[in-house]
Amino acid sequence: MTGRILGIDFGEKRVGFAISDPTQMLATAKEVVTVQSPAHAANESSRIARETGAVKIVVGLPTNMDGSRGPAAEKAIAFVELLKTKTAIPIVLQDERLSTKSAHDFLIEGGMRNEKRKHIVDKVAAEILLQSHLDRIASNQ
Repeated sequence: MTGRILGIDFGEKRVGFAISDPTQMLATAKEVVTVQSPAHAANESSRIARETGAVKIVVGLPTNMDGSRGPAAEKAIAFVELLKTKTAIPIVLQDERLSTKSAHDFLIEGGMRNEKRKHIVDKVAAEILLQSHLDRIASNQ
């Protein structure tokens, strides 16, 4: 399958988005949207998926380090179920353990101050989780 894949780092206040290139080799951070509710997040996600021409959506699943699912994972799963009512685009969950921490570390190493970092960390986390998904697809081919 070719076409762009949309990566989503779901959060209750902010949702980060990343998009792949059409060959599904490279993920690029796209934007962060401030949301008021999961329904708002699902509507914005559906809109961005349409606008980018996404053929698949990958949503981060924040599992615990031992692989178990806590409250954040359950919220992500509920978000996916809501998003499925807004779009017919296939949606998959991707383990995103440490993607937000990795995004913070990357931005800190780049010298970005905390105030600016909090406005982009979610899209960088989306980029990291989407790139992980793309790399997994490529290694299975």
